[in-house]
Amino acid sequence: MKKSILIQMISYLLLIVSCQKHTNLRQPELLEFLKIDTNIENVIRMDDLYFTSDYNLSFEKNDDIKLKYNQKTKELKLFPKENFFGLTFINFNIDDSKLVLPVIVKSKVAVTFNYTPKKRIDNVYIMGSFNTWNRNSDEMTDPDGDNTYSKTVLLDDGVYEYQIVAGGSEFPDPTNPEKIDNGFGNFNSLIRVKSPLKAESPNLYFIQDKTENNIKLHIEAPQPVTELQFHILKNNKLLLKSEYQIVKNMLIIPLKPSYNTNTLTVIRAVATFRNYPGNIITVWTKNGKVINNHTDYIWQDAIIYSIMTDRFCNGDRTNDNPLNHPELHKAANFNGGDFKGITQKIQEGYFKNLGINTIWISPVNKTTNNAFQEFPPPHRYYTGYHGYWPVSSTETEPRFGSMDEFKNMVDIAQNNNIKILLDFVSNHTHQEHHYFREHRNWFGTYNLPDGRKNMRLWNEFRLTTWFDTFLPSFDFINSDDALNTMIDNAAWWIEETNIDGFRHDATKHVPYKFWRSLTQRIKSDINPKKDANCYQIGETFGSNQLIKSYVNNGMLDSQFNFGLFFTQRRVFAENSGSLQDVKLSLEK
Repeated sequence: MKKSILIQMISYLLLIVSCQKHTNLRQPELLEFLKIDTNIENVIRMDDLYFTSDYNLSFEKNDDIKLKYNQKTKELKLFPKENFFGLTFINFNIDDSKLVLPVIVKSKVAVTFNYTPKKRIDNVYIMGSFNTWNRNSDEMTDPDGDNTYSKTVLLDDGVYEYQIVAGGSEFPDPTNPEKIDNGFGNFNSLIRVKSPLKAESPNLYFIQDKTENNIKLHIEAPQPVTELQFHILKNNKLLLKSEYQIVKNMLIIPLKPSYNTNTLTVIRAVATFRNYPGNIITVWTKNGKVINNHTDYIWQDAIIYSIMTDRFCNGDRTNDNPLNHPELHKAANFNGGDFKGITQKIQEGYFKNLGINTIWISPVNKTTNNAFQEFPPPHRYYTGYHGYWPVSSTETEPRFGSMDEFKNMVDIAQNNNIKILLDFVSNHTHQEHHYFREHRNWFGTYNLPDGRKNMRLWNEFRLTTWFDTFLPSFDFINSDDALNTMIDNAAWWIEETNIDGFRHDATKHVPYKFWRSLTQRIKSDINPKKDANCYQIGETFGSNQLIKSYVNNGMLDSQFNFGLFFTQRRVFAENSGSLQDVKLSLEK
């Protein structure tokens, strides 16, 4: 293992935060490094890339990418010129400002999967983390009749798990010796993809020197530094070459003081070889210095503690009210945790001693007083102790405490430099909710035309499938009333309780339209009234492409990356693979 890789991994994974008084900092609206595919027309929505009240934008001609902008639809169409790969910058004007949109045209790798069954078989597929484990999307064929089925897939750099689907069974690739336990009593095959261009790309590593007003980045590359190109963005504008310097294997970026000391300036740097970029380093600065995470709070330094209220601490036994049901196991019943218990632990310094500065709290909505039987075997009974079965949109669960007690908990947390992310359930309600009783047309179809039940069809009917028979899912695509009602409700929770943001449940089962509308509402109407921007983090199981599709300036700030979690678990806990696997997964 190279020492530099270990240094980079530590810089990625190690966040140290103290609980001194924090300053809330507003972050600029950054135009992300947009990654697009070659040889196809890529359609991008500018309201996903950049938030503004007026999308009357004018784009300058780009030598590497043909582009066309439709102001009415806010769509930017990008078609890379033939055989162009790597980094380019698209200049555009908004109001009186000229900004740059950094674009990386990816170099994909053609990967061919083969499978030879012992006997002739029909309907052979390949599924994996590259296609959201869809069992029917990538069919393997045998055009020459030699009983070897093949499928070629174009993949980005990264580490992928996959299985063969044939004869009604799913199993690892018998020709691939590298397999890992998938946690479901079986194994997945593992494949690593790295394009030749990526293999040659240089890397930058941040070296913090608190004694100087500059940013130092160590340069590592197989080529001489003189053969590399460097690109540095200050917020959304490129620095001139005269504004930074190269000293041996060090990139030095001087910082200048700012008059607005509560606003961040974000420096992003990338090195390229033959125009193909390496890793992108992001450094947050304030008033001419790299921010001090002991005193300045940014969400990138959040150390998040997840609390399921009912299971954390019982601070008030008078509100305990477990259900009495003959088939209900104690572990599936209410256990007594409440807002007063969380408040007590905050005041005792429990979170401060752990270095926690952010709490993600499970949904606090009032839930059902009945036990319900799960749809799949073994058909156990559960209560709504977890909070994900809401029957009211404005009441708190009495077993957790009153709305005033919740607000008090939020206030005390914030006074102790702890931010609160509230788990918000937008995908569904419980069948006892008055929304479902009074507005059945707001919700998706349970009985499908082919006779099947629309139950847990996570990918086939992603936007309407039900989690269980008693949890109707909204049909936001066909009901603007439902969409607007839930957006209003999300805004109400922020304004009523002063929470700092949301953890959004079941993100991929809610359409992009909802997230765009909600974020527009937050950025237009709510953020200007607060001393810091609200933060939104989502939960999506699926491919990196699907997870990333929700993360942009027009929708969510971030998502949990479960694929990265499984890679880290395999490398660090199971001693399978290397830090190169984690690095590849991080850079997807």
